[in-house]
Order: sequence, then structure tokens, then C-alpha cells
Amino acid sequence: MLTIACCRIINTVMSDIRAGVQSHWGASGLSVLLKNFPDCASWTSTEKAHYIDIDQQAACLIGFDQEYLQLSRGRYNGWFKTVLLGSEIGLFFESFDQVLDQWGACPKDQHGFIFLMEGSPDILLNGNPFDPDCIMYTAPGSGFDCNSGPGTKFGVISVSTEAFELFLAASQQNENWDNTLMPPSQLIRSAIRAQTLRQMTRQGLQLADEASTPSPAEGALAGFETSLISLLISFVLSAKDSGSFENRRQASIRNRAAFQARAFVHEMGATNVSVVDLVHYLGTSRRKLEYDFRNHFGIGPAEYIRVIKLNEFRSALLHESNHDRSIGDIAAGLGIWHLSRLAQYYQIQFGELPSQTRCL
Repeated sequence: MLTIACCRIINTVMSDIRAGVQSHWGASGLSVLLKNFPDCASWTSTEKAHYIDIDQQAACLIGFDQEYLQLSRGRYNGWFKTVLLGSEIGLFFESFDQVLDQWGACPKDQHGFIFLMEGSPDILLNGNPFDPDCIMYTAPGSGFDCNSGPGTKFGVISVSTEAFELFLAASQQNENWDNTLMPPSQLIRSAIRAQTLRQMTRQGLQLADEASTPSPAEGALAGFETSLISLLISFVLSAKDSGSFENRRQASIRNRAAFQARAFVHEMGATNVSVVDLVHYLGTSRRKLEYDFRNHFGIGPAEYIRVIKLNEFRSALLHESNHDRSIGDIAAGLGIWHLSRLAQYYQIQFGELPSQTRCL
């Protein structure tokens, strides 16, 4: 059940949005909006899966071009659930049992919202502390960066740009709303808004399950989609706290060296980069580089480079194009020649030998 406070927010938001829409397009404004999307609430798609391949799970967030790097040691286990409501709204939920370095970007035709489900530990998002009382709005095409621990429970909502901005224009009573007036990606710190969003997504999951039955509640789904988009728009328009934006900007500057170093390692290949190379590339001191890495990733640059090598090797082992190649050939292709040392580090990092990974 929704809390009283959450219900008040939803009722207020819907009242304000409905007033704007009806004032601009008449009493049937919401119906007019929904007619622009003929498949709205006419179909749902739900998929839930368990993953031991980190790359497969990273690809589940459709269109976000995510990459995951396992920083902690042990066998990876992850879970991902996807719920698509028509072609306009996607609800995505995931969790995992390792420390991950994650990065990606919101699709250019989507508006994204990142939040944490109840019981999730705090994480670092774009270099800032991020807890279950926060929501991150990601504008179309904007990037994001996460450092997340075991037990993290992500929720992500994507809304098509067309639907989001059509509703936005209606709420502003301006059919020619200029999307360049949209605020940049914003960190929204509000316990009540985050709780409201979690409650709304639970409703969406329940409605999606009901829609898969012989008598789908299409009317309820259409109402939910309208309410959810309207709620998200209210969050974006009200999140104009310049202080929180400044804090995010400063945090990104503090972590810039770590981000640049990571990009350089991935571009050049971990086997071709040393800590000395990073120091020269960034024009910094080894001590500062060590501090920046430990501050953001929790490990030093030398260990980070080794972890990248091991993750690249694991991905290559699991890639279908390498099924007929020997472990030695795959390692050699990555510039790794000391197989006994590789096996030792690999087992420490992933809790199994390379030969066991190949049997997955």
C-alpha cells in the first residue's frame, strides 16, 4: 500500500498535470496524449534471469551501452528483471553480489531515472554518495558512472523522448515546448520522492503481471503509464537546487583523473599499460594517482590494471568466437604469457580456474 505522504504527492502531481493538459487541450487532454501512442498499454513484456556472465547482465539495460568490471574477489552472481510497457516505458531492476565498476550512457532517444530499491547499500554515482533517498535523472545521451557494492539493488526507468517531452509540453501548457529548456542531468535528494517512485514501480510490476493474464487490465496500465510519466516530469521540473548541482560538478572534478586513467587503460589495453604510463599520461604524481584510484575505486592503479586484464580474459573465455581455441591461445591473444601466474590470479579474483569458467 502507498503511504499517505506518497499518495498526497501522486494526487498533487496528477492534479497539476491534468490541469495543465486540460487547459491546453481540453477536458479529454490525457486521452489525446495517449492516442499519440497506439501501443500504449496494449502489450507488456517481462523477463527475469540469473547471470554468472557479467557481460551478459551489463547488456540487459537496453540501449545504455553499459560495461561492468568486477573489482572484488569471488564468483559472480547477478539478477536482472526487465518490464517493457509498450514501446514508451521500460522498468529495469538488477542486483549482484560483487563490487562493480559500472559505466554507460542514457540512449539519445530516452530519458532515464536511476534509483535504489529498499535494502540496498549506498553507492557512488558520478563520484557522489548515492543512497536509497536519491534519484538520478539522466538526460538523453548523458553518461553515468557507478561504483557499487555487493547487495546493490538498482531500479532504472527509461521513457521515450517523444512521450516524455509531449507530456512535458502539456504540463507547461506549451505545445511548442523547447526541449533545450530541459534541465541537465540532476541528482534529486528527496526521501519522499524516492519512496514514491519505488511504490509506483511496484504498482507497475503488479499491473504488468496482471496484463499477462487472459484478461489484461489495459485501462489500469494506461493510467499507470500516464501517472508515472507525470510523476517523473514533476521530479525533473522541481529539481533545481543549484547547490546539489555544484556538489556533483566538484565531485566529478575530484574523480576526473581516475576516470581519465580508466579510459586510457581500456583504450590502450590493460596489457600495454603500466602505472608509470598513467602517471606520464595524466601529468600527475604517483602518490596522487594512488589516492585518486583508492578514493574512487577502492583499489590502487596497479591492482586496477590487473583486474582489467583478468576481466578481459574472463570475457574472452566466455565469448562464443573462442569456444574452439585453447586457454593458452586466448591468453596469448591478450598478451598474457605466464599461464601459471594467470591461473593463480584468476582463481583469487573469480573463485575458480579458467578451465572451470569454460565449462559454464
